[in-house]
Amino acid sequence: MSASENEMEPQRLERIETSVNHLVSRVTSLEEKVTSLDERLEAQGRRFDVQMETLREDIKTFADNLRGRLDAISSQITDKQKTADARFSDHEAVLRDYSRRIVTLERRPRRRT
Repeated sequence: MSASENEMEPQRLERIETSVNHLVSRVTSLEEKVTSLDERLEAQGRRFDVQMETLREDIKTFADNLRGRLDAISSQITDKQKTADARFSDHEAVLRDYSRRIVTLERRPRRRT
């Protein structure tokens, strides 16, 4: 090695060391950012879990309320159907009675005047 190369060697090592130190500081900064983002992501995940649980409970409550209301409507429709069936049954009985009376009247001999 020549003398000039020996003099340049410490300068090159200093530049390499400076570059390495700069890279180390950048990597450290990135690690801190990743750690911060990871913590924020975990916090968001916990909030999401709580929101999903709340939503699940709200949907369950809604479904239970809807089921109760639909059962009540079904019961009302059944009651109305029973009432309508009873009324039509009465109408059918009256119509059969009228029909029987008309047939009886038509079978009677007519009076001549």
